[in-house]
Amino acid sequence: MKKYFKLIRQLTKNIRVMKAESLGKYDEYLYRHGKLISEWNKEEMKFSTIEDYAYEFTDILRNDVDYLLFSNRLKKTLEDSEIKGAQFLEVKVAPEIPDYCPYWFVNVFHISGAFNLDESDYKLWGTPPRVAAVTNVILNHGPIKDIDIFRLPEFLPSVYVSEKFKKIFESNEFSGIQFQKIQCTQT
Repeated sequence: MKKYFKLIRQLTKNIRVMKAESLGKYDEYLYRHGKLISEWNKEEMKFSTIEDYAYEFTDILRNDVDYLLFSNRLKKTLEDSEIKGAQFLEVKVAPEIPDYCPYWFVNVFHISGAFNLDESDYKLWGTPPRVAAVTNVILNHGPIKDIDIFRLPEFLPSVYVSEKFKKIFESNEFSGIQFQKIQCTQT
């Protein structure tokens, strides 16, 4: 059975953090519902350096709106490795760094029903009740066996990846993210 991991933003010092200068018509809800984005203007989504955090660039660029932004070299490697479940859309980043730019907004369009409600630990909130926080995720393997990057409809902010994704990331010494192992059931 394949292994899966939750992406965790790298929380070490000396990592560059970017500010969203403009998001155009692309708000967070557009990309959290599993839809491919057909109309895209790279000039509308712009990020610039937050001066207090003007440190090293990383392959996954931290930013104040918590979007996934992948470097060009990471994007190319994932595409060459046929990673499935994401769409890459170019964004503007200033200043541009040749080894990393352009950066790509990652639209994780695969939304999987793999969340095991019986075995996971989570908190409900609202009417009707919805998952508001997850402290321990257990995934059902069946719905994600052929997917490399996905979200769960019960808790859209988190992104999960396959062991294939993790191995590619680590073997190429990409930077900017950590991985938390997630338990899976056989179903």
